[in-house]
Amino acid sequence: MAAFHGLAGKIRGIVESDEFDLGSIKEPFAAAQLVSSAFGTPFDAPLAEMVRATLVVGAGKANRQKYDASLQKWVVAALKDAGYADDKSATCDFAAAGSFKTQHDTGRNLFFVHVFPRCSQKTAAAVDDDAAT
Repeated sequence: MAAFHGLAGKIRGIVESDEFDLGSIKEPFAAAQLVSSAFGTPFDAPLAEMVRATLVVGAGKANRQKYDASLQKWVVAALKDAGYADDKSATCDFAAAGSFKTQHDTGRNLFFVHVFPRCSQKTAAAVDDDAAT
């Protein structure tokens, strides 16, 4: 098992859907490296339920300066290079593993890339064992 550090390690360690702010990424190489480290290989541990990694890649007028104007393009390109498919109808279901979709949340005025990572589903016996302990 490979050791992942920093933000990539946090993303790979999620067991429930979570949100990650990518405001510190200022160049295409850094975006590609993060996506490759976080999503380049399937998650190691089987999950009881599908997770969604929500990447904040942009903002409206009030916080626009925090994000590079091309960050969403860099992340999407890196995900496509990693073999992920753009699926506008993807949901938190194991059938969506290996896909992503973009969203503009007008209420929060943020731009997101929702990633449904490649992972395996825990078997019913493993879920029962976890519940018993």
